[in-house]
Amino acid sequence: MITFRIDVYKKAILIFFVTLAIISIMSCVVHNIRSARQYEFDFTLFERNGFLLQDGRLVFPSADNTHLSTPRFCLRQGISEFNFKYQSDTDYQVWIHLDNDVMGSITLPAGQEQVSQMFTLEWPTDRAYMAFEAPDEGSVTIDSVTITSNRMLYTDGIFQMIALLLIYILLVWIILKFETFSNKRRAEVIVIAIMILMVNLPLYINVDFDDGVLDSVYAPLAGMIRFGTDTGAQLMRLLGVMYGFLDGQFPVMLAPNYLRENGELQFLYPNIFLYPFAILRLTGASMPLVFRWF
Repeated sequence: MITFRIDVYKKAILIFFVTLAIISIMSCVVHNIRSARQYEFDFTLFERNGFLLQDGRLVFPSADNTHLSTPRFCLRQGISEFNFKYQSDTDYQVWIHLDNDVMGSITLPAGQEQVSQMFTLEWPTDRAYMAFEAPDEGSVTIDSVTITSNRMLYTDGIFQMIALLLIYILLVWIILKFETFSNKRRAEVIVIAIMILMVNLPLYINVDFDDGVLDSVYAPLAGMIRFGTDTGAQLMRLLGVMYGFLDGQFPVMLAPNYLRENGELQFLYPNIFLYPFAILRLTGASMPLVFRWF
């Protein structure tokens, strides 16, 4: 009887700490859900595209014949507000390409420091981008660009919350049933748990390879994606399945996003394993989250 009570206390303590850890992580996820209607561009991500950066700001000196475009980004259906914080010696115009056939512009008047403009999209898009040119005279510095939508720009927080609940249920079940497992089964559970941590932890840790500094231990949305030799090709496969679904294909035999959107037959890999993650992408999950789960 005494041994039984001690075992119960041990289980209760383990479940308490697991619950505390899950609640702590969920608080971060709830914050991400609340902030999912807003996105601020990080210009340091575009440095390889030829952007001239100074203290994280985008700088355009005059008469340098610079024409730059951001990588494409996604916008949800509905109203999106673009907010620019800047410094400019002359009136400056930024072109906003919302889709192949929809384009607008925002004028940044000289002497002001902030301008906002709203755009309405009847359909969601993943082809939006901003185009910048060097001014004819003077200079322009873009301090920040923030996009605010009337809908969630991404649904990562919702899917993360569901995943955390499932993990919590699984951990509680293992704690309650662990003593009934055989020694072999216990060893299997421990080894699998260690393997899962070793495989997934690098996707949620940011390391500055220049100085070796650990930037963040838990970053559910900001964790870096390390591109290897084949990473881009695998993401193209995933997007090919998604665009195939949008074309009405099932099963997906032709990936519309290959060969400058002329399409390519998909026979090299068994794409059926990508279907759940393509559906995640279609329901608003961001590419970083889909990539990690894939």
